[in-house]
Amino acid sequence: MDVAVRTAIVALGSAGLATVLASLPALLSLTNSKLSNRWVGVAISSFLLLPTYVIAGAWSAGFGVQGWWTLSQVSAAKFPTYAIGSVVWIHAMAAIPIAYWLLRIGLRTSLGASIETAKLDGGAVRMFCRSILPAWVPWLIGTTLLIAAWISGDMVVTNLFQVTTLAENCYLKMLSGEPRWLHALTPCLASLLCGLVGGLVFAMLWPRFEHDRSESRPRQAIAGWASRIIAAISWLVVVVAIFLPTCNLVVKAGWVATEVEVGVVQRSWSWVRLFRELFTAPQAFWQELEWSTALSSSATLVAMLLSSIIALFFLRLRSSKSSLFRVACSGVLIAILIGSFSLPGPVVTGLVLSLFQIPWGWLQTLNDRTLIAPILCLQFKLIPLATLVFVLTINRWSTRHRDTWKLDQFLDLSSRMRILARSFWKPIVTIAILLFALAFGELSSYLLCLPPGVTPVSLRIFDLLHYGVRAGEAGLLLFLLGIGAVIGLFVSAELQHDR
Repeated sequence: MDVAVRTAIVALGSAGLATVLASLPALLSLTNSKLSNRWVGVAISSFLLLPTYVIAGAWSAGFGVQGWWTLSQVSAAKFPTYAIGSVVWIHAMAAIPIAYWLLRIGLRTSLGASIETAKLDGGAVRMFCRSILPAWVPWLIGTTLLIAAWISGDMVVTNLFQVTTLAENCYLKMLSGEPRWLHALTPCLASLLCGLVGGLVFAMLWPRFEHDRSESRPRQAIAGWASRIIAAISWLVVVVAIFLPTCNLVVKAGWVATEVEVGVVQRSWSWVRLFRELFTAPQAFWQELEWSTALSSSATLVAMLLSSIIALFFLRLRSSKSSLFRVACSGVLIAILIGSFSLPGPVVTGLVLSLFQIPWGWLQTLNDRTLIAPILCLQFKLIPLATLVFVLTINRWSTRHRDTWKLDQFLDLSSRMRILARSFWKPIVTIAILLFALAFGELSSYLLCLPPGVTPVSLRIFDLLHYGVRAGEAGLLLFLLGIGAVIGLFVSAELQHDR
């Protein structure tokens, strides 16, 4: 099979599957099943910011080399179709929370009071076909393309299952010492195409997103048998995508195999073993966790500083009197940000390494003795998202408090700074936590440019996953899953409150 075709199958297949599986839980927000809507949202949001390698490890703990139902990476290498299916499945499971929130926001911002008329005319099915689906299609397309752009540039899962995609091929060429830019050009074009088209779709939806018509939005548009069916399927998605991988790690971390005599192994499960692995795993991987924390914190601080400047510049451009200049500059800036986010991880590594190949001694010293290279690599992923969140936050604040802020201009500087601090401290903390979690979970962007002796926990887990998940790794993954779930619920709660 051609590498480009394999990449398209993995990226579009994973994105399409994630969008389809997330669509029904998103539709649950329009039903009268308040309890199901709340707890389905909580369960899916808990996986919102989990790293891809944690999701891959959770599924490997159940079905990998040392899983309770072994369908190993070794078998995947022998059967390409199974290997591609495994990669598609893991990527889709990791992308479901992102797709869920994008589609849910799309429902809340694109549906108006006309949905009630469609409901009265023909019931739930006709209402969905005539009112909900046409308004939702752009969000479905945009979500699929953006997720496809993200997946096509990742090589962590494809490397585990030996599936050669364009990004994986670029990574292997750079790993073997062949940094040919021809190998990087094709994955760039594939990711950029999906990212730019998806970004264009969302750019067209931007006015609807800014002017949220909450007063005309229906709260319980779907009821009766349709509501019960959507709730049942949504819970099935939660069981498969959330509960099953979590149970895989719990079972693996507490699994005990004792050889009672030669050739006879007694297997059991113990709560004591589970809690022992859960509390000792962070100690065993403490150095790797320290490296990840230092790298993520530094990258977050740099991204917040640069993205806040870009966001203010973007808003200044939008206030220009010349509409042509405003549209042109905004379009160029959006294209640059989307292109940066869509760049495959190995290509980002190649760009940064080419900078440090300039024959200046101090550059080589920085590359070998500091974290500057991986920090620069992470900016390609963090700055676009941080800029978007900053723009939305500042724009929402200026819309709500424009008149009162004009009155505050008569106050002294310290009073105005206190007003701004009270208004923006919570969004800034939320953005910082969001960026830290994303930097902590990223790997493909800086995998080949880490200085000697630096081993973040993402790289250590990536190496260990090639040999299956043992009890120690399961305890560490369960520990990271718990922290990621708390962060994901916090960020999603802030998103829900802001919307």
